[in-house]
Amino acid sequence: METLFTILSCGYIFFAMSTASTMRFGVALRSYILASTTLGLLILILGYRESSLHLLALGLLTLIFKVLLIPTFMQYFFSLSGVRPQIGSRSKPTLTRFISFIIILFVSITLVFFGNGHFLNHNLLITIAAFASVGIASLSLVFAKSTYGQLFGILMIENAFSLLILALGVQFHLSIEFWLLCTALVAWMIMHILSDRIRAVFGVETVSTLNELSE
Repeated sequence: METLFTILSCGYIFFAMSTASTMRFGVALRSYILASTTLGLLILILGYRESSLHLLALGLLTLIFKVLLIPTFMQYFFSLSGVRPQIGSRSKPTLTRFISFIIILFVSITLVFFGNGHFLNHNLLITIAAFASVGIASLSLVFAKSTYGQLFGILMIENAFSLLILALGVQFHLSIEFWLLCTALVAWMIMHILSDRIRAVFGVETVSTLNELSE
């Protein structure tokens, strides 16, 4: 069981890095789906081990919303508008991966040597993955040229906080997670409509264009 936790935790970090470092929308979407699948499996396995109906329901909810509904809505809206979204990045993928490795190393050292033993348990790798993925997802917000890139960062940050709550053993009410998932889905729909309108008017959709309009 612990080996499976280790594999899934490492896999989640890998998919988080892939989502943040790619410059192609299709790759980012596929990495987000794989990361969300890994998160859902972690929740389900922990729920099975602890015989927790709450965690089992949360795992199923995660798989339904993040693996099925959100990607389906993405593809549906793009098929309606007939556009091929671009992510773009102010940073090269190799630089983003390098910074991600630095974040993982920093988080690991901090939790192991300065965590006062609170994180030295069977959930250590999950906790490292959760804290590190928050920083890695933030890179998408910092380096993104497109609002779609920023939105993937927001979705991955929401994933990371769910993983962090799981690692710390905090009882997170199912209805709260449900509304967070609904909020993420609605936010994506609004951002897509906004980005599509910006592209239709200005011929290009970038973070700088959105910032200019907001000012």
